[in-house]
Amino acid sequence: MTVIYLKPTNFCNVDCDHCYLTEEVRANKLTIDRAGLVKVFEFIKGVRDKKNEREAHVIWHGGEPLMLTPEYYAEAMDIGFEILGDEGVSFSLQTSLMPFSRRWVDLCHKYFKSNIGSSVDFQARKIKGSNEQYLDLWMKRVKTAREEGLYVGPIMVPSRNELGHEAKIIDWIMDNGFKSVNFDRYTTWGKTTKDLNCPTNAEHSQFLINTFEHIIKRMDEGKPVPFINAIVAGINGVFWGQSGDRWGTSCMKDFVVVEPNGDLNSCPDRTSTETPFSNIDDGSDKFLRSKKRREWIRISDVTHKGSHCYQCKFSRFCKSGCPNVDNSTPEQCSGYYKFLEHVEGYKLDNNKYNKVINYLNEAV
Repeated sequence: MTVIYLKPTNFCNVDCDHCYLTEEVRANKLTIDRAGLVKVFEFIKGVRDKKNEREAHVIWHGGEPLMLTPEYYAEAMDIGFEILGDEGVSFSLQTSLMPFSRRWVDLCHKYFKSNIGSSVDFQARKIKGSNEQYLDLWMKRVKTAREEGLYVGPIMVPSRNELGHEAKIIDWIMDNGFKSVNFDRYTTWGKTTKDLNCPTNAEHSQFLINTFEHIIKRMDEGKPVPFINAIVAGINGVFWGQSGDRWGTSCMKDFVVVEPNGDLNSCPDRTSTETPFSNIDDGSDKFLRSKKRREWIRISDVTHKGSHCYQCKFSRFCKSGCPNVDNSTPEQCSGYYKFLEHVEGYKLDNNKYNKVINYLNEAV
């Protein structure tokens, strides 16, 4: 399935340390108009049909998508259904949740299956210098959504500030009534100076190990556990050789990012800092055949692999991780070898093996 990160605007009033967009881009209020939306969905139809797929999935992204209005999105998605068919496209939303209010409720029920994806951070976002004030406000928005029958799924980007606090984070997630949390990788793509908040690959691997261990501890104590995308994908890879998440995804082939001005890329992290592959006005063929797109597919499939990858026991499902992330040495493996090896220790021990199976049964 092709996944489209559709950015109707890059404007955002939330300043996050790890944001892949520059302040200048986030201040730009350019918005895709109705005629532009028609072009976008005709382009998506072209991509979907040429790849012989039945459905495309559109993620409303940004910037902050809720800086626009519910009426804007209702009209936009109706255009999408008209062009792609009721069964030919689905939609979801990723938002900071800061602008959320009850005026969004009907839209979320009708078009997003009563689900909202929302980024949450324990250090990177602050209100008046206070992360506690930010989290309090975010939870007020969550409470409003829950009162209206909506489920908010948290998405978190661990920074160096979160290292060593994995237990506290997971306990907070569960204490506040969430069933899941997604961990995205901190990115420094396009930044001209070193970002001291960005964990190394080894540090991110240790974050996943600590999280995994705390989940097992919670289960031993009879406490509920959340579904965590990276943990589940790591288990599925090590135990059954199944590619997924950071291990073997096909983002360069299957992702499309649409900028407010119609520029196209395959990666949300790179889209605002490099020359676009093409533009909506050029049509789907030019995007699919773009020399730069094909080159990134080659990088993802071939050149991003380090020499250590070819001897790696996890190579059957790990395709070297995100092509934006350094993979030059085994110590800084972008497939998070240290985490996968830790999970393997559970596969080789019968008692621990059963604990992992119990986690999958409880979390999924």
